[in-house]
Amino acid sequence: MSMLQVSEAILYRCFPVTLIGSAKLWWNALGKRSISSFRQLSRKSIHHFLADTKQKLHPHVLIQMSQRPEENLRAYFKRFQAKRLEVNDPRSAVAVAALIACL
Repeated sequence: MSMLQVSEAILYRCFPVTLIGSAKLWWNALGKRSISSFRQLSRKSIHHFLADTKQKLHPHVLIQMSQRPEENLRAYFKRFQAKRLEVNDPRSAVAVAALIACL
């Protein structure tokens, strides 16, 4: 299988066409001639946007959750589900065990 070879100049010219929203604003804020290669462009964009990403939580945070004394079951379940969305790889078995253990 052969890979299509594309010059850096073409990659650099095509890159801004794919951007929308905050990525386009970031691109427009770059100074002229501030990027010397497509590799540098890739690194700068990855560094800029990955620095803003929120890291996923470990599943043990689900086990540490418990129903608050003044909290009804519906409110606790809603809070638990919201936290579960923040967890990295929230397998059903872990989530169910955590939910039952923390009631």
